Amino acid sequence: MLTYQLTFAGLQTDGQEHLKSLFSFAYYTAKILVLLAVLVISHRLFTTQNPLITEVNRYVFPLYVIHQSVLVYVAYAVSSWITSEPNTFLFMFDYISLITIVLTFLVSAAVCFSILVLCRYIQLLGMLLGKQPNKTSLLNTKTVHLVVSLVTLPLAAKLLGLI
Repeated sequence: MLTYQLTFAGLQTDGQEHLKSLFSFAYYTAKILVLLAVLVISHRLFTTQNPLITEVNRYVFPLYVIHQSVLVYVAYAVSSWITSEPNTFLFMFDYISLITIVLTFLVSAAVCFSILVLCRYIQLLGMLLGKQPNKTSLLNTKTVHLVVSLVTLPLAAKLLGLI
């Protein structure tokens, strides 16, 4: 981090093109080295099977699907709540935007975590968010796959403009 700041400050010097090129080389080298360090650390940590990582990986896609909608809704709700009426406790601070960001982060993290917990226990909700059902689940049978295909076929045809 210090390398970024020093080389960025060095890039702001006027004249002295040889110093600018040296600082530019150091800046881009530091960026590449950080990327390579992250790749090396991840290769060392995540090459062996770990039951915890295997379990958590099942919830990555559902979290990706829901987090954007939850963030937008919570940010709108929190900002409208803060600005709707003069709340004397909140307006004592000059950091209204900071309070909004922190509240949005905390509430949206709690909502996303709650939805992921529900995905764990309600397999149909997990399937709607893209989580694969267990191999022994009733939802993983050929009949359910056929029904889902038949229900979504008209929607796909309408999207393609065939209907």
